Amino acid sequence: MHPILFKIGSLTVYSYGLMMVIAYFATMIFIYYNADKIGFPGDHGVDVSIFAFLAGLVGARVMFVMINSAKYKDHWDLILNLKQGGLAWHGGLIGGILAVIVYCKIKKHSPALGLDLTLTPLIMSLGIGRIGCFLNGCCHGVFTDLPWGVVFPHNRPHVPVHPTQIYEMVLDFIAFFILYSRWNKRKYNGELALMMIWLYAIIRFVVEFFRFNTKNLIQGEFSTAQWGSIAMFILAFGAWFYYNNKYKNIDMSKKENEIQPHGEPAAGASPEESATENPGEGTPMQDDGDTPEPQPEKESEKSESPHENKISGETPLEE
Repeated sequence: MHPILFKIGSLTVYSYGLMMVIAYFATMIFIYYNADKIGFPGDHGVDVSIFAFLAGLVGARVMFVMINSAKYKDHWDLILNLKQGGLAWHGGLIGGILAVIVYCKIKKHSPALGLDLTLTPLIMSLGIGRIGCFLNGCCHGVFTDLPWGVVFPHNRPHVPVHPTQIYEMVLDFIAFFILYSRWNKRKYNGELALMMIWLYAIIRFVVEFFRFNTKNLIQGEFSTAQWGSIAMFILAFGAWFYYNNKYKNIDMSKKENEIQPHGEPAAGASPEESATENPGEGTPMQDDGDTPEPQPEKESEKSESPHENKISGETPLEE
């Protein structure tokens, strides 16, 4: 357990905070290099990741404080203290999703496409964040006599517990690779976002059985996080199953192959096709001196093809 990694003069570097920074930049790098490939401007991808991160941080802290309200009732000064952790993932997810939707609406992008772009790497960043939890000694499990049990110095009594942070880290990384393997096989915008939500709902529900919980807001056999995961799974999996059947014959990878940054035509597409599909962006057919002068049409040809479009040196080719 290393809540403080090192100090440089008066600067203290906390393990939990450092892992959060690494997780954020890993997410930003993924978004930047994959945004253009699916038709989402790369600079807007970076912007939306910033807004989603900040909104997610606020949402996660607010929900954590709500769950542990007794702890903060007489210590309001501790609400903004994140040095010892204290973030509720479900609140972070809600805050981040709302930020992405609002940003995409303002910039006139597809919110579902924005959620695919941001939620796919989010589960990877969660795995990185759990490394910070392990180093900080928070979010640990219950007592175990298994050989990989870990003793955290601040625990009382000093007994080995399940390293649930490591359990979730491994499962989060596996889920990320599953999602990324589907990156070019999406059938519709929002598929990976829904898939990420129900995958993590399963992960969190299972890990909670081994995790130490001090309080449940809802009475019963399950923890608060498990009840939240059940709700998330029902909603996300239900929507994912419905849309997968609705768009089962759609192959998004073919559409993505036609998307190029900065309005460039797809590989193999002719200039005429580009001009037709993107009027105003394609290159008009112009007389540059090397193109033969258009020959006057014969009266017989005009009469045989009364509806044929006339191609001039300044007008894009139209069908």
